[in-house]
Amino acid sequence: ENSNVRVEYEEKTINVSNKKIKIGLKIAKNIFKKYDDLHLRIYLSLILKANFGSTSDFKELLLSKEIISDLSYMYELFDDYIVIMFTVDSDYEDEVIKQFNEKLNNLEISEKCFIRMKKALIANIILEYEDIEFVNSLIQLEILHYDKIISNIKEIYETLNIEDVNK
Repeated sequence: ENSNVRVEYEEKTINVSNKKIKIGLKIAKNIFKKYDDLHLRIYLSLILKANFGSTSDFKELLLSKEIISDLSYMYELFDDYIVIMFTVDSDYEDEVIKQFNEKLNNLEISEKCFIRMKKALIANIILEYEDIEFVNSLIQLEILHYDKIISNIKEIYETLNIEDVNK
């Protein structure tokens, strides 16, 4: 994969009821050499949820100002890159891009938020293990992503720290 961005900016006009804005990030994975894919996924999940999730201040601000009507994100780790894709429903493209640039250059997660999210992750894992279909899917994903079953996920969550999140 070439490290250059293939298309910096592109506009497409199609007949849709809601305008959608896609903002994509392609990040070289080698800048996170200290972390394996599992830890990278966990930290990315925490950072994205804290800054862009359904209860994040950023999303609430954009919704309250009626700049957006919806915001979602997804990410994937590949061999050499992390790809993060935001999807935003908005009629205010320039304002959305400006707000996202500011936010992406000033990502943060407070220690209080981090502790709350870490506890919630552990609680969710415990609850989700009661669902046989979830466990089946989880085992399949773990084998696909890591070539093994992660049997100590609770302990891994417990070792997470705010310093690594902020790095």
